[in-house]
Amino acid sequence: MDSKYTDFPITSVCRADLESIGFDPSTVDDATMRELAEKLADDYCEQLFWGSLEIIADYLKVPKHTASSSALRGDGNACGQTS
Repeated sequence: MDSKYTDFPITSVCRADLESIGFDPSTVDDATMRELAEKLADDYCEQLFWGSLEIIADYLKVPKHTASSSALRGDGNACGQTS
């Protein structure tokens, strides 16, 4: 596989996260947790991913392509999701 397509995890969610914001996760099953994780990922991709990616990459001094480059900017649809 081309190394430019190697995925790097961003975050995860667990029942303790729910508990920390006041929910009782004692009866939440794995299917509900998977759905919660999927919806969180969708929300993140739709609202924050591309803007945060650019800001943090700039902060870390990741070099940009030159103006003559044919590189494409992400269209907001990929967001590293494998679903």
